[in-house]
Amino acid sequence: MIDTHAHLQAKDFLEDIDEVIKNAKLAGLTKIIIPAITPNDAPRLEELKSKYGDFLDFSMGIHPHNAGEANDDFFEIIENYCKESKIVAIGEAGLDYYYDFCPKDIQKQVFSRQIQLSKKYDLPIIIHNRQSDEDVLSIIKQNQDGNLCGVLHCFSSDVDMLKKALDLGLFVSFTGNITFKKSELNEVLD
Repeated sequence: MIDTHAHLQAKDFLEDIDEVIKNAKLAGLTKIIIPAITPNDAPRLEELKSKYGDFLDFSMGIHPHNAGEANDDFFEIIENYCKESKIVAIGEAGLDYYYDFCPKDIQKQVFSRQIQLSKKYDLPIIIHNRQSDEDVLSIIKQNQDGNLCGVLHCFSSDVDMLKKALDLGLFVSFTGNITFKKSELNEVLD
């Protein structure tokens, strides 16, 4: 079993990362994929990969919360990781309109640019979507030429969005949000 989305580079894991990895293996995981939030994560991701080897892989991208930090240097770092085949995906990329950390137009530009890298290097893209269904679908449709694949992680939208995402060749994943008492995802899960 593979955990495809675990932010083990976060400060929360600095003290007990060895225990986390040990417990993951005991639970039957064979691999964990760590999605980057920004290319600034690269040194920590490289360190973790060096220490835990094939048990860990990582992606490289710019989370929508950090899209305002994106610059040509960030994209050059991502592209270098692609060229060196050091990553298994692009992302975490996407749009987040729940928080107001970055203007929508900048998020869209950064997301689109990461989609282009995903297609150029034939890598899946890990898509973050929070209260931005229409724009996420629009950008994916504009870029879907049969060479775009990826996952809408932590899916929390409705059945209509699910069908449209699947029709565009994407996968969806669910996380702990399906267990919340106030979850409205039962119809989607059916």
